[in-house]
Amino acid sequence: MRTLNFHDSNVSKIKPYSGPVKPGTRVDMLGVIIRREFESLNQQNKLKYDGSSIDHGSLLMPDPGDNNNCEFFLEVSDWVSAVSAAEQKLIAVNLGANFGYILSSIDAVRRHIAPHLDYLYVTVDPIVDHLDSSELHLSDNGIDLNKVWFLNKVVSKGLEPMLFPVGESFSGNQNAISVNDFSTKSYLLNYFKSKGVNSKDFENFLVNYELCGLYEDASKSHLKILSTITLAEIIKPLPHIDILESDLQQSEEYIFDDCMDLILRRVKLVHIATHGISAHKKIQDLFGSSNWDVISDFPPDSEFNMDGRSFNTNDGIFTARNMLLA
Repeated sequence: MRTLNFHDSNVSKIKPYSGPVKPGTRVDMLGVIIRREFESLNQQNKLKYDGSSIDHGSLLMPDPGDNNNCEFFLEVSDWVSAVSAAEQKLIAVNLGANFGYILSSIDAVRRHIAPHLDYLYVTVDPIVDHLDSSELHLSDNGIDLNKVWFLNKVVSKGLEPMLFPVGESFSGNQNAISVNDFSTKSYLLNYFKSKGVNSKDFENFLVNYELCGLYEDASKSHLKILSTITLAEIIKPLPHIDILESDLQQSEEYIFDDCMDLILRRVKLVHIATHGISAHKKIQDLFGSSNWDVISDFPPDSEFNMDGRSFNTNDGIFTARNMLLA
């Protein structure tokens, strides 16, 4: 595993943004433009300036101690590694689009380090609104949308439709694993039995594949039946992947193991946010062979001291480089 000093060296290759800021937008240290309506979705770094100008030195690159969360610092380092190693065309895949910030940040690093590189980006999210926001955000940042694949799917182990909790970002009700286990399905069966087949809930579920009112705070989340895609089906059409970044609210524990051989043949670098110790341990086991060089391995909800600096994690962070494609 690499030290923080290694990541410092990577992050230092990016010069923090300085320059004008359009009204109604903010700009982060990478130079990524973020509309005001998306600001609450970006909790990785504090945004400043709206319709003004950023002086040289006003924005600083992230440090692992920022906001007691080192994920953004390690992400920037991984993006630098991926872009630096890319040849001819940078291909990045992001599982869990939110509003497209991961891909716009990777592209900002590309423009800093290797602006000559062609690119292809793939973003996967089951929520249509997230992909619509991603399209708008990526366009704001000068990314050619003809070079972006938008996949409106739930990443799953199989191709059968599944329940998905559609909720506000960061509401905690977006875990596709917990709502598809036996106990939840048994609860739904009893729920419909109690309501009766003539109920509006049952009609809405059959016609619109949607069910509301299961949570005490109905504004936070409702269940919807959505189509799925496997990780293998995402990877197969791509000749290679320079970086695969995943933030899937616990689904990472289930989607990788069936296609590890394909990942080993195609994917150069993985950056995986883990949710829970069980998920993190599973990822450690899957990428623990000598074929993978582990760059970062920090379990979730933990405290660390490295190179004289203290930091903690919310999500776990696991990054590994494919030695067969290095």
